[in-house]
Amino acid sequence: MPTEIDLLTTLHKALRSMIYSLGPRLQALDFRDREATRELLVEMKRDFGTAIGSNCILCLLHSHAGNEDAFVLPETMRFEPELTRTLMADHHDFTTRMRSMATISTQILASDERDLRVDLGLRLNREVNEFFARYLAHMNREEEKLIPAMKAHLSDDDIMRMGSAIEERTPPAEMLAYARWMLPSLNPTELVEFVEGAHASFPPVLFRELMRTGTSTVEPARWAAATKGLR
Repeated sequence: MPTEIDLLTTLHKALRSMIYSLGPRLQALDFRDREATRELLVEMKRDFGTAIGSNCILCLLHSHAGNEDAFVLPETMRFEPELTRTLMADHHDFTTRMRSMATISTQILASDERDLRVDLGLRLNREVNEFFARYLAHMNREEEKLIPAMKAHLSDDDIMRMGSAIEERTPPAEMLAYARWMLPSLNPTELVEFVEGAHASFPPVLFRELMRTGTSTVEPARWAAATKGLR
């Protein structure tokens, strides 16, 4: 039976919120101010290749693409090969662009010349804006084309296996980092469904941390409405 489970849209809402948050901070940054520049750029460029920093927005975007490559796109290659190859090519492009942004950030942090830092900052803003534009278009394409194809060709069990595999691969700190952006980004129905699903599947310690995260990030009335069924 085809599924109605959507594995991607709620997470995409979190990723969009990350992008919408980082963009204004970067474009308003005074690259002449070394301490302010260091604070933001260290957060941006932390280790794209190995461990994922839980406070690193671009690292979380990178991790999401990696999870799709590992667990989603190999399945969709069977019934949407052309679209899947396009999405995989996007992911490769994202990695290349993130490494370029990390290199520019390193150059900025290493420079003692204020004018050079400003010039490099302008270049970094252009690189980040292009990356964000491509990433947003990529997510739109997935929601418009990939998700309907997954619903048509995969079963509930297929989707749930993918979700479980991604959860098992994702460290708790990273899951909570996504949650800090996801929970306040969801509409009331999505928020209730996510909390109920997490209550049913998360280990108790992780679920308690999720509840603390929601309390600190979601508007109190919305969070109370989303969690009242757990009491």
